[in-house]
Amino acid sequence: MSLPTFPYSQSKPRATYLTKILFHSPQKKDFVEEGNPTDPVLLLIHGFPDLWYGWRHQIKVFAEKGYRVIAIDCLGYGDTDAPEELSKYSLKSVAGQLRDLLDVLEIPDVTLVGHDWGGAVAFRFADWHPERVKALINVCTPGLPFVDYPVPLDMTVELFPTLRYLLYYTDPDLVPLVNSNVSFDLSLCFFSVDAPPSEEKPCLFFFFAFFFPFTLVFLLLVGGLPVSYIHATELDYLAAWFEKTGFEGPLNYYKTGMINHIEELEHPTRNKNMSYPVYLIKGENDLVLIPELAVTMPYLYKNYSTHSIQTGHFAMLEKPQEFNEALEEILTTIYE
Repeated sequence: MSLPTFPYSQSKPRATYLTKILFHSPQKKDFVEEGNPTDPVLLLIHGFPDLWYGWRHQIKVFAEKGYRVIAIDCLGYGDTDAPEELSKYSLKSVAGQLRDLLDVLEIPDVTLVGHDWGGAVAFRFADWHPERVKALINVCTPGLPFVDYPVPLDMTVELFPTLRYLLYYTDPDLVPLVNSNVSFDLSLCFFSVDAPPSEEKPCLFFFFAFFFPFTLVFLLLVGGLPVSYIHATELDYLAAWFEKTGFEGPLNYYKTGMINHIEELEHPTRNKNMSYPVYLIKGENDLVLIPELAVTMPYLYKNYSTHSIQTGHFAMLEKPQEFNEALEEILTTIYE
């Protein structure tokens, strides 16, 4: 599948050239890379439902600022393998796959930049392989401590009602449903009350008014109507990939809670205060991973700081210019 190219504009900067690399090591992996091989490495890890393409406003920009930027497709996405075994999607397993990638590329350490599930992967990569981490920067996703006892999903949802969607995502009947409505399902994920709407995508007012009237009332109270902030061509590119691969692999991550817990019981330095710097770029209006979820992070990481942007969940897409400014400020601190 050919990569899309877009012209740059002041309002919507886009990558104009990208190089996609596919190889086996031992699993099939793919990633996009830009920048000088000798420059400091940024490893960008996407979340759900996304691809390497979720970093399209950052890849070229930061390559031109003097970084080697590698944006991966996680296991189960894009051209990667999509095994059926749930254990392959555990955070420890995926972290090991990223370590293997760095070994093949002969990269000793990286600055991790993760979003959503990619943020969870980034934190556990840093926990399992701290010697490979220069710094860790997460977008919206908080770091969570290891726990001695498994926390049932329904208890998590009771404590944090914004995570109720997790019950839906673990339903075994969901995969065929979303696979049959790919474009529509994706279009529901990329909306915000903060970002300017794309001129090619309509406001989702009528959808919310019909299906989620209480959510709509809340959004009106906090400041606006939900609007889509990605262009039709961008949505089409995402949809083409998910129509090809389906959602079974991506949704497997949501079903690994007990596997993660069992593997993390064996971690040799559980909840030790790590030395690498940790940064959280918070979307102040994120209705999914609300900022309050990060309350334990100052106790977990002795070198921790936050940046806030008035965005929802996909900060790097909703307000790319503001996000890039925050990321550049953080990277300047790391590499000064």
